[in-house]
Amino acid sequence: MPLETLEPTLTRRAFHHHELRIDATWHAGSALSRCVSACLCALAMLLCVTDACAQATPSLYQMVSSLSDRGVYQFNGLEFAAAAANDAAYSNLLKVCAPTNTGAPVSASCAGPTQTIFNRLRELEDNADQLLGRGETQYSLRLDPQSLGFALRWTAP
Repeated sequence: MPLETLEPTLTRRAFHHHELRIDATWHAGSALSRCVSACLCALAMLLCVTDACAQATPSLYQMVSSLSDRGVYQFNGLEFAAAAANDAAYSNLLKVCAPTNTGAPVSASCAGPTQTIFNRLRELEDNADQLLGRGETQYSLRLDPQSLGFALRWTAP
C-alpha cells in the first residue's frame, strides 16, 4: 500500500476512565509540506551561517578610519598600517581557526603559535567592534581608542 494512503491509528488510555485516540492520516500534500519545511530549514541555516561569517569580518581598519574621521581619536600612520595588516592576517586565519558551533578549531593546523596569534587578533578585532558599537565583542580587551592605538603600534609590520 502506498505511503500516502496509510491511515495509522494510535489509541492510549490517558487516565483510568478516559481514552485518548490519535488519528494520523498521510496525504500526498504532507510530503510537499515536509519538503517545503526542509527547504525552509536549509535556508534558515544558510542565513545563520552567512550572518555568523558577516560578524567575523575584520574591522580594525574601519574602526581606525571611522574614529579618525569623526574626530574621536586621531590615529597615526603606523596605527593605520598595523590595522590594515592585522585585518589581513585575521581574515586569513579565520579560514583556518574560526571556531565551529562546538567551539573546536576548524583545522588541526590552527594550533600552538597560530592559535595564539588568532586569539590576539580576535581580541583586537572584537575591541574594534566594541568601539564601533556592532558585531562580536565577547573577546574585546575593552580598550579606549588611544589604548587600542598603542596596542596596534606593538603589532605594526
